[in-house]
Amino acid sequence: MGIRRGSISTPIITDGLVLNLDAANRASTIPSTSTLKTFNTIDLSQSGSITTDATWEDGTPPTFAFDGSDGYIELGNLTFLNSAVNASWGFWAKINADANQMPITQWDGSNNFFYFYFNGGSRIRIAMNGSFVWDLTSSGLNGLDTWRYYVITLDGSLSTSSERVKLYINSTIQNNSTAGPSSLDTATSNFNIGRREASGGGFYFNGDLPMLHIYNRTLSSNEVLHNYNALKPRFGL
Repeated sequence: MGIRRGSISTPIITDGLVLNLDAANRASTIPSTSTLKTFNTIDLSQSGSITTDATWEDGTPPTFAFDGSDGYIELGNLTFLNSAVNASWGFWAKINADANQMPITQWDGSNNFFYFYFNGGSRIRIAMNGSFVWDLTSSGLNGLDTWRYYVITLDGSLSTSSERVKLYINSTIQNNSTAGPSSLDTATSNFNIGRREASGGGFYFNGDLPMLHIYNRTLSSNEVLHNYNALKPRFGL
């Protein structure tokens, strides 16, 4: 399926999709020379503004490019995640440098409401509600200059805490998390792509992140695989 500019239509699953930010879809985000842009929800209603220092690049694929020093996208406070028992975050990313990098985060300066970052090419760390739920190290885990699809799911209703948070890379599930929360806390900060909030400092993404989709439910492994298969041709896979 080709890229349909001017339409929110996308081959990914739309059930529970509450945010769909896609550099290849002008109905999802409005590229312009201004630093203030808009983003839309799946139902095409205007849902917020983007403050961004990242570069929108109309390449193959179109992407948001981050320079590793000060580039980021800020989406405001995503209040639909407050107290969420079930949620899923999915994005494609390509890392350009082997360093600490912050792809997505909602950080209030004193507590980790939620964040995901790459610690070099061989480590991933995920925090929720002030605690690390993932600290995964494996040789070549992220790699450099390689497109990968990352999905994090939360199912706080599960009785075993180590099963509540799952991480998929290119639709392959990784080992269980250390422990997951029964629900997310209430965020007081803005959701950022490419950096930790300014008060946290020191972590900026160096690479490309062409899309972010957030669901208000827990995607199944089959649904993660569906989204991966639907999107991977865009990345030459």
